[in-house]
Amino acid sequence: MTFDDVVHSIEYPNFVVGDQSTNYMLISTGTANPLSADIGDSLADSVGHAFSTPDMDNDNNKANKNGNCALTSKSGWWFNNCADANLNTEYSTVQYPSADLVYWFDGWGWSEAMKETTMKIRKP
Repeated sequence: MTFDDVVHSIEYPNFVVGDQSTNYMLISTGTANPLSADIGDSLADSVGHAFSTPDMDNDNNKANKNGNCALTSKSGWWFNNCADANLNTEYSTVQYPSADLVYWFDGWGWSEAMKETTMKIRKP
């Protein structure tokens, strides 16, 4: 839910995360099914990437000095060269521009932070 109380939803039919040997890589999401007309697939760039945390840098970000998207974002996520989505960061009422906001880029852009998110995963 955005700060304007707009709810967006998307469903992934084949969400698969690897085990510890893959650093919990996001293996697959399947074809995204947007349940809201204005939301896009912000996880597409994360497929094939290991889960990173501030103390375990598994991303591809080598452009900046620290190179650790999880450290910069204060969260764990399937970062490639940082990410189009981050639902795990510290909650912040500060909206864009801020590296530590909860966001889902595809669909409306960086200026829209979220005040509430939910991820539900069920075993097939």
